[in-house]
Amino acid sequence: MDGTDEFGGSPAGGDSIEINGVNLIPLSDLTPQSSSVSGNTAQGTFTGTVFGVNFSIGVQYILLGGSSGSGSSSIDEIITLKDLGAPPIPPNPPLDFIPVVDTFDANLNATPNNDTLTLSPSDAPTTAVQTDPTGVKLTYTGFPSGLALISNGISGTGVGPSTGNEAFQADWYISLYPGDSTTISNTISLSGQGSTAVGVPLPNSAAIALATLTGLGTVAIIRRKRAKV
Repeated sequence: MDGTDEFGGSPAGGDSIEINGVNLIPLSDLTPQSSSVSGNTAQGTFTGTVFGVNFSIGVQYILLGGSSGSGSSSIDEIITLKDLGAPPIPPNPPLDFIPVVDTFDANLNATPNNDTLTLSPSDAPTTAVQTDPTGVKLTYTGFPSGLALISNGISGTGVGPSTGNEAFQADWYISLYPGDSTTISNTISLSGQGSTAVGVPLPNSAAIALATLTGLGTVAIIRRKRAKV
């Protein structure tokens, strides 16, 4: 944002999409089908087969940045899941995506260890607000089944405020019958990147600056175990 990588610093942040359900192991069998960057939109589609059931996962990012120097930007994230079925053997059981996990690890102003993160509401969080001492602010809104705070790499049950190397993960529990599909939509807004703030500059690559599937943060489809507290 305005020349600063909001995932930058060391350790670097990123955005990852995970599917941890036992029905979708191994995820290494996923096959990239297509990816593209057009204007302010980056997208990719992956396919795989589990127990004879075909499925696809589409990921799209739409950059809705403010004008240069405004210190504000936002990204719409759209995840589309489809059960492609396995004809001609009806009836096919539903395919369980349990859970789909979207982990967002921002290092606001490219400094990873001094952000404060708060989830709300306290009973069933659907919103995350992360701030940096320089005044940079990230706001996440979506409709996940659950939202969890990750503090210094450890996922917990609290809602904050928590300060350190902060991140958060949104979970969805989805079952789809053959031919069905569903869409997950999230919005990540950033503001307050002042022109005098000292950050880590973005690489001189238009594709990276535009948030391709391997650019503005790391967008991957992986399986990962995370410690629980």
